[in-house]
Amino acid sequence: LAPFTLDSYKPSELFGVPIAFENRPIYVGAASQGNNTGIMVGIPKALATQEQLQKFCDALAQKLHGLK
Repeated sequence: LAPFTLDSYKPSELFGVPIAFENRPIYVGAASQGNNTGIMVGIPKALATQEQLQKFCDALAQKLHGLK
């Protein structure tokens, strides 16, 4: 993470900013560092409610945890 470190900011983990997804049906991004993997999921409000997105994320998490 040295390229992202400043005198006033020292990151503890890598992060990312998703693309604008207003014109995409769904966005799924993943990043790994060491033993940790973070997944970011987004969908426009016109296509799904927060509850529907949460159900999708729960199902995705369940499937990913099953890969161990």
